[in-house]
Amino acid sequence: MECGDEELERWAERIGRAILLPMVRAIRDVAEGGRVEERMSIVVKDWEEAQSFFKHLRRQGVGYKIIERQEHPKGLLITFSRLYQSTEDKIKMYLGGKTWKE
Repeated sequence: MECGDEELERWAERIGRAILLPMVRAIRDVAEGGRVEERMSIVVKDWEEAQSFFKHLRRQGVGYKIIERQEHPKGLLITFSRLYQSTEDKIKMYLGGKTWKE
């Protein structure tokens, strides 16, 4: 990739923001007693299909919490949060002054 110094600086700043801002938000959330989570939505044909999806997540070891279910022209819109327990645990350790060892 060829680019000038100014363009490289702008690119580095955008990448840095994309990495740092979510990280700092997660640390602040955990410090205030919150969770590390990512909110997302899916559209499924019915509740049975949604249950199959969430069963798959559980089998993969993915934590989640359902936020909202609402009717959608194509079926059912489910909004949920994917929980990042390991990340949350690591942040708590660092905030407590300890290091994380896996």
